[in-house]
Amino acid sequence: MKLLFMICILPIYCFSQTCIVALKSKDRIVVGGESRVAFSGINTLTGQVVEKYEDSICKIVTGKNINFAISGFPGVKLLRFGRNILNDTVSFQQFEDRYMRGALEIVKKSFDNEIQILNGVFDNKYPTESVLTDIILFGRENDSLKMIRLSLVLRKGNNNLRFFEWYNDTLKDTLISGETKELEYNNKNILYDNNTWKNGTIKGIEYIINYVHTLHPTHVGGPINIVEVTKRKTKWIGKKPPCY
Repeated sequence: MKLLFMICILPIYCFSQTCIVALKSKDRIVVGGESRVAFSGINTLTGQVVEKYEDSICKIVTGKNINFAISGFPGVKLLRFGRNILNDTVSFQQFEDRYMRGALEIVKKSFDNEIQILNGVFDNKYPTESVLTDIILFGRENDSLKMIRLSLVLRKGNNNLRFFEWYNDTLKDTLISGETKELEYNNKNILYDNNTWKNGTIKGIEYIINYVHTLHPTHVGGPINIVEVTKRKTKWIGKKPPCY
């Protein structure tokens, strides 16, 4: 039966909807993320969309001064692309410019491929105003700490034509990306609840990610890894697989 299952699945993409939490203060930036990834495909016998999940992706990538964490569609490809351009990037602006151009092409290609396979099901899965992917850039530049979120949003224009638009968020010192809607729109946002942080930043990040896991157990889960950045160094807090 397992062999038959493997033969009858036509793969579409893999993505990491995920939960990334990032906090910036005067002296440090702390970013945490879990490790669950979804592999989707079409069962060629039934035509149904199927998904498989693994806790196998490190969603935070560290560099000399610039680091990033990615959530969304298609996360695995975007992680690979971001890692490839990180080594020869000398500024946040340079990384932003290169990443936005390249990531847009990756998303468009994956998006078009999925539309062809899913047909009418696609509109239900990605309604207009969906955030397809987020990247949180964080690190050191010019002796200061910097954190930016870039979000690629699906929009619908004239004649119902879809288009993509980047949004830049540099004003917030507390960011969350991925499966965030319950945290952003409920009456008691645990991001800003003092009880969330009563045991410190690390425990607070772990609490939020575990809470989101209870809401989205198939898209959020697995080992949580956390990175701390100060003006002097970047370090992992209790680094665990798959970030080895």
